[in-house]
Amino acid sequence: GRKVLPEKPTPNADAYLLYLRGLTFESSPAFVISDYEAAQALYEQALTLDPNFARAHARLSSTLGLLYQQRGPRQDLKRVAFAEAREALRLQPDLGEAHLAMAYYYYRIERNFSLALPELEIARRLLPNDPEPAGFIAYIQRREGKWKQALAGLEAVSVRDPHIFTVAEELYATATLLRDWPAAGRFAQRLINLAPTLPQVRIETSYLSVRAKGDLGPVPKVFEEYTDFGDPEGDVSWGRWDAAMLARDFQKAHEAIGKFPHDTLPSVFAGPIPKSYLEACISLAQGENAQALKEFEIARPQ
Repeated sequence: GRKVLPEKPTPNADAYLLYLRGLTFESSPAFVISDYEAAQALYEQALTLDPNFARAHARLSSTLGLLYQQRGPRQDLKRVAFAEAREALRLQPDLGEAHLAMAYYYYRIERNFSLALPELEIARRLLPNDPEPAGFIAYIQRREGKWKQALAGLEAVSVRDPHIFTVAEELYATATLLRDWPAAGRFAQRLINLAPTLPQVRIETSYLSVRAKGDLGPVPKVFEEYTDFGDPEGDVSWGRWDAAMLARDFQKAHEAIGKFPHDTLPSVFAGPIPKSYLEACISLAQGENAQALKEFEIARPQ
């Protein structure tokens, strides 16, 4: 068959270089807010040089969705993420990345899976060599409780490209949630092979023994490797706090959050979590209900 070469996404070489640099930051495995902020800045610079660069509009939208998840539900992020995805579609209605951006907007920001799915199906058709749309279809299946389908979908993506870090991580998480400990063990090893030095991987995989056997043993050993508390995203501090809570070592739990340099810790589960909430959890675990109530009230507005 005739090979179809991809069209040049922008005539501006500098804009294209900025876009490629943005991609490396956006797809960093560490889920680091500063990486997403760097990607946002690079895509915005690319668009200053070429406002008609549809792919840069699409990726900017996607990055703003990640920031919405990590930094908390800000209306400005929501508004601009939607506008950027819409602009990418206006410029190039048949651009797979533009449909992907709109799917991410519905998935990450609106949490509207029935609107995200058709966009993912279009993206999958337009991007036959990109495993990402299939991965997100699997994430939606998991959120809808179709666990076995989700696992099979993620495994199919992983066979196509074993090096996608987020898919490896989601396979590990899905097997863990299904209580399939042998599969979780295999996926944990794959994660370690992909990112052996990443703190969140070392912490996540050490928890397998806790979940499978109720054995806390390996978890504190991981934290011996990370002596500094200056992790900007709070991965290490979260882990230290949680492990200390499980061990009922409340002094260590206080230390973990006391030494974290910011007032809130980022969370993939919600918006940023204020320290006062974690302090309240410690008070509650110690039976100090009046103190816990005070701290929960401080945390409540956030």
